[in-house]
Amino acid sequence: MIIKTTAIALRLHPYSRTSRVVTWLTPDYGRIVTVIKGACRAKSAFLGQYDLAMRCELLFYRREHGGVHIARECSPLAYRPHLRTDWRGAVAAGYLCELVNRVSVPMLAAPEAFALLDQTLDALDSGAAPIPVILRFEFALLESLGLAPDFAPCADCTITSGNRPCRFLLPAGRLRCFHSRGHQPDGSSVAIDETGLAALRAWQQPETEELEHHPPTSATAETTTMVRRFLGMFLQCHLDMPMTARQAAFAWLEAQPETKHECDETQAG
Repeated sequence: MIIKTTAIALRLHPYSRTSRVVTWLTPDYGRIVTVIKGACRAKSAFLGQYDLAMRCELLFYRREHGGVHIARECSPLAYRPHLRTDWRGAVAAGYLCELVNRVSVPMLAAPEAFALLDQTLDALDSGAAPIPVILRFEFALLESLGLAPDFAPCADCTITSGNRPCRFLLPAGRLRCFHSRGHQPDGSSVAIDETGLAALRAWQQPETEELEHHPPTSATAETTTMVRRFLGMFLQCHLDMPMTARQAAFAWLEAQPETKHECDETQAG
């Protein structure tokens, strides 16, 4: 059966000397994997027609029993050229594609995840700051998966007024006060003060659609770092996936460009 769909390239790796395996996210079929035979030959019709984070129109032969499908045709719909020249945008796009690759399900429709990733990659291509884009995307992706953290005040607290110190229980995905019934502090909970709670709520819910790829107006470097670390722990707990790609992406994005160039010059020398 020949299938025609829109797809975003999530991952590329060699299959043979001239062929490539590409993992895609599609709105109708979720994550699919295709072999592009002869993709690296000098006269291949696929040359320049696909790359990481590009949105393409894809024709492929579907294998009824799953596995790797065979790509027949591919043509680009969104090149996103800025991601080919801006290394920060490319790092962020690579991490987001890898994150979606790990949470998406083969051959299961994913229109919401597809639209979210497509919109976010467009924002990176237009020059949006990578770190705010990543944090907004992670919150939105968790929401689409039904795993969004709940920052509502603890309903089980026995104190009705005044200060109610609380911790966020990672497995439960919610706040729990020290004075709540059945409170059991352990290593899977995180202490959060009022400033931290305000920052997390602001990052999770943009004030307007225009701000969905930008930091909250009240964001500081300290609160942004706190939000980033909290999301890392939450993602690891609820998605059960290694955080290596995320840690590497933020390490690059938070590095000073001058430091990177100095290291390159030292290695070259």
